[in-house]
Amino acid sequence: MPNPNEPTIEGWVPLVLAALGNATAASETILVGHSVGCMAAMHALAEDDAPQVRALVGVAGWFTVDEPWASIRPWIDAPLDTAAVCAHTKRIEIIVSDNDPFTADDVATAARFRDALGATVTTAAGAAHLNRSEEPIVLATIRGL
Repeated sequence: MPNPNEPTIEGWVPLVLAALGNATAASETILVGHSVGCMAAMHALAEDDAPQVRALVGVAGWFTVDEPWASIRPWIDAPLDTAAVCAHTKRIEIIVSDNDPFTADDVATAARFRDALGATVTTAAGAAHLNRSEEPIVLATIRGL
C-alpha cells in the first residue's frame, strides 16, 4: 500500500477495490489485512460495488486504538457499514492478540468484531501486534478456510 506511515482511506480503499476487481475469481478470494489494512479491507467491502469474496482475514484488526495518532484517527471516525461488509464476504476471521500494544482490551475488541460482523475471533497469546516475519496462526487461519 502507498505511504504505509500515513495510510488514508482515499488512498487505500480504491486500491483494495481495484485489486479485487482484477481478481480472476473474486468469489474465491481470501482478503487478508493487517491492522489498518484490515480497516482498508472492511471499508472496501462496505462499498456498493465491492465484489463478493470468500473470506476476510483481519490480522491485529481493530475498530479503535487506545491512543489514536493523526493518520489513524480518520479510520476510527469514518462511518463503516458493517452490514455491507457482511454482505460482500462469506466468512470473516479476525485474529487479535492478548497483549497488542495498540488495543489493550482484546476481549472488548473480539466482542466488537463478533457483534458487528459475526466474525470468528481467535486470540493469539503473547503475539503483540502480530507483525513478526512469521505468524503461524495467520497461516493456519488461512489454511482453515
